[in-house]
Amino acid sequence: MPIASRVNSMAGVIEFTATGRLSRSHLEDALAAVYAEREGVLPSSYLWDLREATIEWSTDQVREFVHWVLGNRPERESRSAIVTSTDLQFGLARMYEALTYELPVNVMVFREMDAARHWLAEARKSANAPHPRPAAGQGT
Repeated sequence: MPIASRVNSMAGVIEFTATGRLSRSHLEDALAAVYAEREGVLPSSYLWDLREATIEWSTDQVREFVHWVLGNRPERESRSAIVTSTDLQFGLARMYEALTYELPVNVMVFREMDAARHWLAEARKSANAPHPRPAAGQGT
């Protein structure tokens, strides 16, 4: 599978690193494995490193993935930082972010890993406070 995952206990984050060509089923399989393996003890933050991956999905495939996530994710608020390296990845990830905006899945897309880690760390520090999204353009 072109996706490796590891739990960063100190940061309270599950980190996914993807390489090669990614299909929707690759992402679904990675998430399903983590959900099953860590049921009841999942961190609420996810870091997706897609910088070394190739994603060429249609907009319909992004919508279908959102539908799958909503039907399979644990029932609680979560945060996902997605780090991309190409304009196509960035655009598809921003579409995912937009489609999940009003749901208990708080997503931000970044081009730099440090910015993504900082956003997740700040959200963790204020775990009891609302998790506002940065103003438009701050995650880019």
